[in-house]
Amino acid sequence: MAKTETTLLEDDNTLKKFVIVQKILVVAILLISIFGLSAFVNGKYFLGIIEALIVVFFLILLIQVNATKNIKQSLILIPILCGTFFIFLFSDGVVDFSGHLWSLLFPAVVMYLIGSQRGLFACVIYAAVTAVVYLIGLTADYTSAFIFRYFGAFVAMTLMSFYMETIRTKLQEGVFSKNKELTETVEQLKMKDLALKEIAQHYKTLFDSSSEAVLILRGNKIVNFNPVTLILFGCKKGDLIKKTFQNLFAQNTDSNFKIEQKIIRANSGEKIVFYGTFKKCYGENFHAEIALNKLDWSGEDTLLCNIRDITNQKNAEQALVHAKEKAENSEKMKGDFLAQMSHEIRTPINTILNYTSLLKMEFEDKLVGEIEGSFVSIQNAANRLLRTIDMILGISEIESGAYTARYEKIDLVNQVVIPVINEFKREALQKNILLNYKNELKDQIFIFADFYSVYQLAANLIHNSIKYTLEGSVTLSVLQKDDRTELIISDTGIGMAEQYLPHLFKKFTQEEEGYTRKFEGSGLGLALVKQYSDVNKAVISVASKKGIGTTFTISFNTN
Repeated sequence: MAKTETTLLEDDNTLKKFVIVQKILVVAILLISIFGLSAFVNGKYFLGIIEALIVVFFLILLIQVNATKNIKQSLILIPILCGTFFIFLFSDGVVDFSGHLWSLLFPAVVMYLIGSQRGLFACVIYAAVTAVVYLIGLTADYTSAFIFRYFGAFVAMTLMSFYMETIRTKLQEGVFSKNKELTETVEQLKMKDLALKEIAQHYKTLFDSSSEAVLILRGNKIVNFNPVTLILFGCKKGDLIKKTFQNLFAQNTDSNFKIEQKIIRANSGEKIVFYGTFKKCYGENFHAEIALNKLDWSGEDTLLCNIRDITNQKNAEQALVHAKEKAENSEKMKGDFLAQMSHEIRTPINTILNYTSLLKMEFEDKLVGEIEGSFVSIQNAANRLLRTIDMILGISEIESGAYTARYEKIDLVNQVVIPVINEFKREALQKNILLNYKNELKDQIFIFADFYSVYQLAANLIHNSIKYTLEGSVTLSVLQKDDRTELIISDTGIGMAEQYLPHLFKKFTQEEEGYTRKFEGSGLGLALVKQYSDVNKAVISVASKKGIGTTFTISFNTN
């Protein structure tokens, strides 16, 4: 055994021997007192005095043991006293030479009190001292045969006491070890039981405090549920426990067969999440998200069912769907309206322009002064109106999602820049503005973009530059920077204030507003330019200074 266990066992033996030593001392005092009285009665005064002294000594020893509770000293003194007393009895012979009989008790007493090993040593010393006493003639007149029988009996008692004490000690150690193991096992079981109770309390707290309804299912049967379940279903505990899981669903939800299949799949270990409609105890329905998870409990298949009320979410989703449909209908109506208005406005304007051109051709040689200028004003006003209609329709198409981009490989210079310059040459010439073009590309460059929107954003920017430039020039440049191609449109126009630039691409905004503004316009041109740039994933930037001019840069991804 380990050192600690041996110490505990010795302490346990010491406590037991404490009581036995007390009893031995009391019995010894009584017996020796009787023997002493008997000795005095029989005229053996010396023996009586010896026994009286031993009684006194034992009384003192008993008092000391009771007072100090320390018997280690007594466990040594008692064998010495007993051995001395028994040798005396053996030597004296006592009554009828019976002293040797008492000395045969020595092995059993001494081995029990001080252990088998030390007891055996004490018995050897006792036998040696007894033999010496006999040999020097200090004993009663014993025959040699008697002495041999006595020592044979003493050896037999010694060996028997030795083996019995050894067996007793081992049995005691075994019992003590098993008892210790049982005690430790019991303590471990108590700790585990306490831990299980704490875990059970923890899960019960989670179970009861969950914001969702939680049910414990065995098959289709409800075996437990948390307080939120009663609130959600509006039921009393007795009413809800009588229902099956399938009975909780409204009639318009999944069939019982489908629910049974979900339960079977969940019991096989699959995590099941589905949506359904439940019926409350007082008749109202609610939508819910249901999650089924298998619990690792012994015995029957057990499921943890979480039910989350999503009625508000469902209603919000339906409201969003209705709002989306309404918005789509509204956008469609707006698109249809704009298309119709475009047709209704374009048709008479085109008619006016056609007849104006015919009249101008018919009377061209007869037109003078203000009448000739009137034809120009009509042409400009009609073109302005058509441009405004085109921009409104363009914005409407993009914002309603009706615009469909057709991406293709485009030669930016030959398909966009040069045609746009040719389109606006006459307008620039009328204002005495130089329209310049700079091509800084070494090779022909292609971009992958939507041709219509790229052409329109370039045309709108050049139109704006010519419109807001009173004198000077408008310059188009194309250059390559890394893997991007840049289209730069710069002018020497009136420029813009720095604080206006963040509002530049907003619809219906101009730096100068109101009836006193110097330049006409709807405020849609740059907003449409930004939308067309986004369609082509192009980056547009602007730099402007009041009274100096403006530069727009559109950067396209060459790849």
